[in-house]
Order: sequence, then C-alpha cells, then structure tokens
Amino acid sequence: MKRRGFTILETVLVMSILSGLMLLVTIFFSRARHYTSETETYSRVQRQANICIRKLADAFYSASRKYTQYYGNSVIFLSSDPVQSTDPRLEFDPLTGKIMWKKWMLFAHDAAKEEVYSEQVPLDSPTAELLNLPAPDVDLPYFASNALATRRIVARNVKDFNVQGTGVSFIVTVTCEDSAPVPGRTDNDKIVEVSVTSEISLLN
Repeated sequence: MKRRGFTILETVLVMSILSGLMLLVTIFFSRARHYTSETETYSRVQRQANICIRKLADAFYSASRKYTQYYGNSVIFLSSDPVQSTDPRLEFDPLTGKIMWKKWMLFAHDAAKEEVYSEQVPLDSPTAELLNLPAPDVDLPYFASNALATRRIVARNVKDFNVQGTGVSFIVTVTCEDSAPVPGRTDNDKIVEVSVTSEISLLN
C-alpha cells in the first residue's frame, strides 16, 4: 500500500486558508474591542452629565428662588442646607417660622479643566429676614478670594455647562465629551459627546 504525502502546492493552499481565517478573526476581535471601548466611553460621559444635573438639582431643592443669580456657565444661590453635615438639614426661625438661610452656593464650569465644581461660603449667621441680599453681595471673585470657600468637583469631562432661570424653574444643559481609540489609528481618536438637558422646579 502506497502512502501519499502533501505536495508543496497543497501545503501552501492550506496555509493560505488558515492565514485568511486568522485575519478574519483578528479583524472581528479588533472591531469588537473598538465597539466595547466606544460604548464604555459613551456610558462614562453620559453618567458624568447625569451626575452633574442630579447634584445641581439636589442643591437647588434647598435654594432660595428670590436670591438666585444666573451667569450662563455658573449659578449662585442662597441655600438652607447645613454647612456641616452634622448640623440640622432644615431650620426655621422660631419667631416668624421662615426658613433659615445658611450659606451661599456656587456651581460653575472650569473650561480649562473641563470640570463642573461647587463651592460654598457660610453666612456669618443664619438669617430668615431677607429684605436685601445678605452681606456681602457675592459674585464669582468673592468665592475665589474667600478663605472659607470649600471646592468640590461635581463632574469631569464637561465640555459645556449652561444654566438659565425661567422664574419658577431653571434649565440646565450639560455636555460631556471624551475620546475612544480607533483601531489602527494612534494619532486621532474618535470623539464621543453626550448632551443632557433638564428643567427643574425651584421649591422656595
């Protein structure tokens, strides 16, 4: 009985087929990895935008509608939230029953760092009688120069931040942006951008 081996042509043909299959598998996994990376980037920037709006909304629920100042990419308002987490969340004047305002709050966009941050400055003493703005009449430089101001990062990768008042509510738009790598291109990643807009009612 004669045994016949593989010819060179058959060997080359088999190797070509295997190489083609390996190339297809490589392309498939490369695209799957790119899709996964892009999806993760999209989820991350969407989460940052939603976190920003939620934190701003939570702070606004304890804000004074009358003493809220809008500057487009920032907002300053008087808040009844405690300065320290151990203090009572809501206090009322025992004589008038009005809410006691405790601090100034700032939410602003740092375009250079692509962050939205918050700062608070406590009032000298809580007050309920507000015929005028509590001294001092705060603005953005006041927060920057005040030694008592405490700064916290609210959200990152924020390309644009806009807050506009409509009387009894405010409209906030947060646009977050990040990049996802593109297979085979190391010099130019794909930009993933998410914009979220929400209208939130002011309670006080």
